[in-house]
Amino acid sequence: MKQMKRVTKTEHHNHINFGDDEIILSGAPSSLRGQVTLQNKTDEKIFVRELPVKNAKNTPAVFPLHTILKPHEIKSKLVYYSMEPQTPPGTYEMNIQIGNANKNVKMIVHEELDIQLSPQEIVLEGIEPGLVHSKEILFSNNGNIAVTIPTIKHNTITDMDLICRNLSQAVRTNGDEGIEKTLDAFTKGVKHDLTEWVNVSIKETGQAIEPGQTILLHLTITLPKEINKNYHYTGDIRMFDKEIHYTAINKSSAVIFLKKSNKKKSIHHK
Repeated sequence: MKQMKRVTKTEHHNHINFGDDEIILSGAPSSLRGQVTLQNKTDEKIFVRELPVKNAKNTPAVFPLHTILKPHEIKSKLVYYSMEPQTPPGTYEMNIQIGNANKNVKMIVHEELDIQLSPQEIVLEGIEPGLVHSKEILFSNNGNIAVTIPTIKHNTITDMDLICRNLSQAVRTNGDEGIEKTLDAFTKGVKHDLTEWVNVSIKETGQAIEPGQTILLHLTITLPKEINKNYHYTGDIRMFDKEIHYTAINKSSAVIFLKKSNKKKSIHHK
């Protein structure tokens, strides 16, 4: 059986042609994509794996294609190309070689917001009115634009059993009087148990973080003055499109809570 010819960066790339005068790719640096039209110039089936390219710095690379073309077939194909993740937004060009000819490839790099927070879950051990907790979070900018550490002034903290407890109480006390009175009692109970705002401050607020940079954030979380130390609370601190989930518990129950949490994570991973 005759082996299919393979078009690679070093051989047989003169067997194909592009139907486009210019190839345009766009997207985030690591996932540029665009439509190209390929033509098989031969009388036999070929597999097009890649073609040689040179960027503006004249650095050799390959343009991946990975497609099969029947004899003289013309095919449109969605192709992908990756650049360095921190490549700044803008328009870049490179040349793709087809036999003795060259085609221009235009790459339009978009802005990409990509931050990572570690850890994304923290535990605040101790519930007292006005108690101040200090935490450290790693902030990584994996995108291609500089980002500024945001100002976070107020945050909502919620009793873990807020809904369950007040709904149960409303049904017990007003369940026989109809849905309206039951919901009224439920709403009043929730309002009564809601705490004031949690104050959150970040020492590094306003600092610009360049692409590829990682810094340590110092968070200060101040609990409300009106808070029930017999309850467990939870909340989220949002930074751009990511969140830090926090749980506030009494020190006396911290060991039990952490053991249960770790056990759940262990079962989940299994």
